[in-house]
Amino acid sequence: MKRWLVVAIFVTVLGIWTFTSFYAIQKFTGQWQFQGLSVLVAAPRYISANDEDEIRFAVTNHKNMEVQVVFRLLNSPSLPSFLCSDLQNSMNILYAGTVRSQEQINQRCKILFPWDTSQPDTVLGRVAELSLWGGSNQTTLQKISDLPMVISPLPWNRSISLGLGPLLTGAVIYLGKQMWDQSKEEKKKK
Repeated sequence: MKRWLVVAIFVTVLGIWTFTSFYAIQKFTGQWQFQGLSVLVAAPRYISANDEDEIRFAVTNHKNMEVQVVFRLLNSPSLPSFLCSDLQNSMNILYAGTVRSQEQINQRCKILFPWDTSQPDTVLGRVAELSLWGGSNQTTLQKISDLPMVISPLPWNRSISLGLGPLLTGAVIYLGKQMWDQSKEEKKKK
């Protein structure tokens, strides 16, 4: 294979990988105090459309008594999504139950923003419009915070980024081998 073709493929793959990795590696971590509880959320800053992403949630009770709590993840009806489908509940509940004194509860929630070519502008590049709501001891749910998450402008962004990594590594190894062989040939000619 011609070396210039390998270099062209390498540069193209590197460019695509750089673009997708920019969106795939950025993370968001938010921490709030809510009715004597610490609430922590860790998630991707850019959600990859058509890839299932994960939000991690933790609540810590700093009170000297146990507390009954409910935390939900809500989104705008204008964006189609599947929230917390792995938790087997239809109300997008991150956690509902008792948190004892000085106890931390951890939970993971899968989210998916579907995208298809029939409606290309409905999801890509938009703000995810997710918000965290909570309540304790039978109080009405209150909005804790909007989550600053955006849907990446490229569907399957994370999968593409992960898939191009090995291809890029292979191209680097191949180019390195070609340069090594070329330098050995030049030494033989001298």
